[in-house]
Order: sequence, then structure tokens, then C-alpha cells
Amino acid sequence: MIAHSKNCLYDGLLSVRYFREINIEFCPVCYRFETTPVECDHEYIPIRFTISNGKTAIRKFCKRCKRLTPNAEPESSYKGQELPTRSLAEYHEYLDKLFLEDVLVIQKLCTELRGLSEEFDEKVYSEYLLSDHWRSKRKDILTRDQSTCQICGTQARDVHHLSYVHRGDEYDFELVSL
Repeated sequence: MIAHSKNCLYDGLLSVRYFREINIEFCPVCYRFETTPVECDHEYIPIRFTISNGKTAIRKFCKRCKRLTPNAEPESSYKGQELPTRSLAEYHEYLDKLFLEDVLVIQKLCTELRGLSEEFDEKVYSEYLLSDHWRSKRKDILTRDQSTCQICGTQARDVHHLSYVHRGDEYDFELVSL
């Protein structure tokens, strides 16, 4: 389950993007996201591969996830069967291209979701700074610090968060006059 932003009240269905290796679930409001690995219910077919030394080896190929089993199958299991023959080197090139495309799309999506999530947090924070609750909290901190900057000792104009962990319900020690 995705940990929504503290200020996200959305409780509807999450958006999901599906990829070969992972799925990305995200909130369409606060854009927090989670990646989960994809489990494949393999649907294998045998293929004869030509390997680098010119010999052949039979491997099982999953039609769904495009992966090969790690070990070669015994030739005797497929005697007399016409199996498709492919180059193992070409298979690896194909697989690299296939997964590189996914990786680039996944990276782009995750970057976009992080940016949108930060925008959501900034918007909520800006709204919070205009709230009566913040005005009251700010006044209390300026009073506590006698409207004196806690760094240089001049007139304080702002109240700064030392931590945003409890934003909206801050402890006084998390705030300082500047």
C-alpha cells in the first residue's frame, strides 16, 4: 500500500502502469508511488540456440517475460522434433533492447511522479503558510524568541522550520525566528 502524502485525502483507486519487470502504482492526487516486481507465470517453449562456438543448445524461452531458463535442456528430450533455431547473441541483443526501452520509460515516469509529488507538497505547504493555524504558531514563536533573529540578533521577520516532519502540527522546538 502506498504511503500517501500527509495531506492527501484521496482514498480511491490508484493508477497503475505495467511493465515487463515491475509495476508502478501511484496516487493520482499526491503522486506518491511504489514499484512492485512482476511475477511471471512462465509459458515456456523450447528453442534451439546457436552459441558462440557454433554448437547448439536447447533452452526454454518464456513467451510472456521473454526470459530463458538458466540451463540447457537435454537433446534427448527433443529428439526428432523440429525446433526453431535462433542465435543466442541475437537473443541477448533483443533482450537488452527490450529492457532498455522499459528502463528509460520507467526512469522518466518515476522522475515525473517525484516532481509532481514535490509540487503537491509545495502547494499544500503554501496553503498552510496562509492558514490561521500557521499565523498563530508563527506569532507564538516570534513572542518566544522576543522577535529576535536566533542567528544574528537583529529584528526577526520570519519563522523557519528546522524540520518538516510534523508540518502542520509542529512542535515549538522545530521552529526558529530569523
